[in-house]
Formats: sequence, structure tokens, C-alpha cells
Amino acid sequence: MEWTRRILNFIFWVAVTIGSIWLLIMFLGGGFPFTLSTTDADIRFDVSKMGWQSLLSDNGLMTITREKNMAKVGWGCLQFDYKFNRKRPPGFYTTNYGFESLISLKFWMKARNPCTVGVRLKDKQEEYEFLVPLQVGTKWHQYILSAQHFRDAANYRGKLDANRFGGYIEFRDMTARPPSKTNTLWIDQIEIRR
Repeated sequence: MEWTRRILNFIFWVAVTIGSIWLLIMFLGGGFPFTLSTTDADIRFDVSKMGWQSLLSDNGLMTITREKNMAKVGWGCLQFDYKFNRKRPPGFYTTNYGFESLISLKFWMKARNPCTVGVRLKDKQEEYEFLVPLQVGTKWHQYILSAQHFRDAANYRGKLDANRFGGYIEFRDMTARPPSKTNTLWIDQIEIRR
């Protein structure tokens, strides 16, 4: 009898310890320690432009700004200075990251002047253009786009196979009536979750 009570007491304390560790991991980690998806890319602009380029060679200066209180996350963010152009919309792009099996795309953005920014993913077969327009204001805002947002924007029929997304993303200014001739966009911490 005493032996059984000691074993049950031991099992109880092992379960309490494991449960406490699990709760501590959840508390410190901000959620469940086990997920079905991962953040495949956490792009921060503390040191470099991370492969981002201007869409137009004659319109758009890309720099990393480390001015005090400019970055949203870390100590640097990507700054894009440009002139408005309706015929050839200015923007920036990269081909350094994959978007197959995309679950979500999350990023921080703000502008000197409010504008409409299109976020574009390319279809690997180039049958569809997945372009989602966003209203960007003058204060940092976190945007979260799912594969469904891109599907709806392309008027895609049927169930979207997220494996259709290629390795291309761009951000372009699509403002119809710009308030001034020039603008600046800042973007920080782009997370690609697959």
C-alpha cells in the first residue's frame, strides 16, 4: 500500500512538472509550442536591403534608414523614395523568397503621403496576377494577407492551390490621384508563413 502511494505521488509530481513547463513555454512563447506551420522567412532590414530592388531603374531610390524612431522592428527599415507615375507605377520587388504553400504574409508599412499600394504575387504558370490593393497611411500599420486574399483579388475560380505561387513579390504604388509629386514608403519585418 505504501509503495503504491509513493508511485502515484511520483507520477502526480512528474505530471505537474511537465504541465508547468508546458504552460511556461506557452506564456513566454506567446502561443502553443507546437504548430503545423512555420515562419519560413522573417525579413528585417537592420543591415541590408535583403535583395529588394526598384521596379523601374529611373524611378525609385531604395535605402536602409536607421534614423531614430523610424524602424518599427529592430533598428533599421527599408525606405523607398519615388515619384508618382500612373503609366509606369513605381515599386519594388524581390525573387529571393518562395511563396509556394503560402499561409500568410505579414508586414509593417507606412507612407509619407497616404497612398494605395498593390501587393503582387506571380503565378508560376503566369496565368493569373494575384494583386491585392492596400490603403497605406502615415503611421505604422501591420498588414496580414492570407492566400485567400490573393485568390479573391485575382477572381480565381475554384479552390486555390497555394503551390501555384512562384518566388516573386512586389509592392507598387497604385494611387489614382496622388496628393503630391513624390512619396516615400517604409516597410519593416516581412514574415512569410508556409
